[in-house]
Amino acid sequence: AIAPPSGPPANTAPAASEVAPAAALAAGPSSSASPASTSGLKRVASQPNLAKQRSKPDSDKASATSAASAASATPAPPAPTPGPSSGVSSESSSVKQAQAQVPPRVANGGGSSVAAVVRPFSSFDAHTLNRMAPEYGSVPHGLTGLRNLGNTCYLNSTVQCLSNTPVLASYFLQGTFREHVNKSNPLGHQGDVAEQFSVVVQALWAGRYACVSPYDFKHTIGRHAEAFAGNEQQDSQEFLLFLLDGLHEDLNRARRRRPPPELEDKESLPDVERAKRAWARHCLINESIMVELFQGQFKSTLVCEQCHYKSITFDAFMYLSLPVVSDTSCRLSDCLQAFLKPERLSGSSRWFCPRCRRDQSAVKKIDIWRLPPYLLIHFKRFSCDRLSSRGRKLNTLVDYPISNLDMSAYHSSEARPKHSLVYNLYGVSNHFGSMECGHYTAFCRNSNLNRWFKFDDETVTEMRSGEIRSVSNYILFYSRLANTFQVSSSL
Repeated sequence: AIAPPSGPPANTAPAASEVAPAAALAAGPSSSASPASTSGLKRVASQPNLAKQRSKPDSDKASATSAASAASATPAPPAPTPGPSSGVSSESSSVKQAQAQVPPRVANGGGSSVAAVVRPFSSFDAHTLNRMAPEYGSVPHGLTGLRNLGNTCYLNSTVQCLSNTPVLASYFLQGTFREHVNKSNPLGHQGDVAEQFSVVVQALWAGRYACVSPYDFKHTIGRHAEAFAGNEQQDSQEFLLFLLDGLHEDLNRARRRRPPPELEDKESLPDVERAKRAWARHCLINESIMVELFQGQFKSTLVCEQCHYKSITFDAFMYLSLPVVSDTSCRLSDCLQAFLKPERLSGSSRWFCPRCRRDQSAVKKIDIWRLPPYLLIHFKRFSCDRLSSRGRKLNTLVDYPISNLDMSAYHSSEARPKHSLVYNLYGVSNHFGSMECGHYTAFCRNSNLNRWFKFDDETVTEMRSGEIRSVSNYILFYSRLANTFQVSSSL
């Protein structure tokens, strides 16, 4: 796991510091300029949960609370009351049926589809189906809701966005992930997280349920991450970080536990070659579909103000965590520019210069060197005043492109990218409310219908693209255009 960077985080909103999880891969490389970390992702630790939510007080959510409480205990929660039993009796004999394998090649553009690889209804056994307590109803693939089990809308919002990531959905719907589960990885969860995530994705894309209850998925998450075990209000960004990490480690096929030592003469190499070697070293110990789909690369430059020694490192990131630069309104471009702006490290944030052999004031600069097929952008809406230690949420309207987000202006010109740097939005995780209480929803573009839908726990409704932007947008999910992604055959 990667340790949070020391000192106050970089690129914070004026007069406030971000107190959401300070993960090195999310917020950028640490100011220590140490060699690239040996872990692909930051594991969730005991951290303050800020962007909390409170379930809507309707009868369905209230009745589900007691069942969700049981998920925090070691035994599995009691099986929920099953829905109508029609069609269930023949399922046990159908589990072993051979399933058609569709090559995991899906376009990353707006028209990419997962319809052809949805696993059939008969792939669920009766026990699994009963525990999901489905509400039966013929719905378009991908438009099944998730019941709130008691303060679990943070989970529902995150899962719906990831489920609408076409290549990832296809990978789990086909069952291809089972070929890559690494039960011997000490950082993983013996494949439990990947298996239960697959069950939920299959249910969401089955086209037979109006909504289901993710009891077993929630219970599995709680067994491996105590912070998510009970009914406490949680932050969708923290949960997203855990889930991406959990899936990565469950599916990490890398045989190495540590990267090979770096070359001593690396400073004499051009940046293009150094970046290439750093990425290769990273992939030697991090080999999963999560790396291929979601991870990019930063170039971090530190210059000592005393002796002018320059340190350059290349580090992987999973998503961009951007400052919100205004209390009223701003543009995504403003947030990106603030994130990439050089930062002076002084006082308690001084950098240890290897040439001076002491802490020195320095200038730190981050450049985006490599962008992934799927780009996740998190807005730092939750801040804490350093003097009063009081937290607040920034209800700032951030204007961003729904289609044709061109990242070329924010990508290092030295990197010479091989892929398109233009992205389309396909998902948004929203937080409504304050730091004390609130509610999470998701806006997702269905890849089969190419239309937008609002996922509010078990309720799914169509929406217009003009309704997407709001002061509640928290995490944006973008897919790269004009590119076809092939899951690596080496996995």
